Amino acid sequence: MEPSKPVADEDEREVAVAVASDGSRHSHQASRRSLSDALARDAEIVGGVGGFAAEPLVITATDDVVDAIEQLPRRFRAVFLTRTDARPTLITEVTTRHHMPLVLTEQAATTTVLCASALAQLHRVKRAPMQSRVVIAGGHHLPELGPLLMLAGFYDQTYWSDRDRETVSLEQASDGADIVIDVRRGSAPAVQTALIAQNFPAGAVIRPTGLDARALVAPGILRVALESPPASIHVGLPMLRRCAEALAQVIPPTMPWPGLSKSDAAGGAAGAVTDLVSEAVRRGIDPRLASS
Repeated sequence: MEPSKPVADEDEREVAVAVASDGSRHSHQASRRSLSDALARDAEIVGGVGGFAAEPLVITATDDVVDAIEQLPRRFRAVFLTRTDARPTLITEVTTRHHMPLVLTEQAATTTVLCASALAQLHRVKRAPMQSRVVIAGGHHLPELGPLLMLAGFYDQTYWSDRDRETVSLEQASDGADIVIDVRRGSAPAVQTALIAQNFPAGAVIRPTGLDARALVAPGILRVALESPPASIHVGLPMLRRCAEALAQVIPPTMPWPGLSKSDAAGGAAGAVTDLVSEAVRRGIDPRLASS
């Protein structure tokens, strides 16, 4: 595990968020940045929007991610795990160990924004989740997406993957659906869903592209972790559902949003969204902690 900066005396340093990665989902060609540079930018966005100290941290490939997080200095009250192929059991492993910081994975944050987008679309067309059918393409890439949508009231779910194309196409599976969420990777799925979207209302066909979870979800959750006693809260589906419902009140039908220039990262729309998400997390811990 390699800190990007020399470590000072722990007693002299403020509590902070570690923006960490083992690089397993980082592409130098796609990002045109080294992992260290990309993490520094991620930390700048998350910390700038949330208004707290965030430090980039590279986890060496030979380290187990959960073990590496457990060995972090105690001043790191929370970890945003990004650019990493986080195994599905990671959050469960974290919650079963003592004195662990809150860990939010990029996958969990993205799942939350996708759920919020689906809820927002139904709000726009005045339809309830229980009355709607959602199609999830490539759901194995985000295994918590289906359960989170179920918790949010989307009980009628159709799963589709590329293996199903021999018997039914995605176009056929989507026929009559209210929402289509495609989390498959690559340019070919993007083209396919763009064509499908032509037959749906704007906002009804959703992909992760442009849904910047660093700005829309992570800062609000991580801010509350820094405010809370060490190891007192952990990420789970109920928390993510509350965040999705809060985001659904303000998320627009088109992405990317909000803008993330250096000049406005700490304020404007991004700051307002962070406040909403933080309030949703606090309300879940104890309604008396919420300011509204």
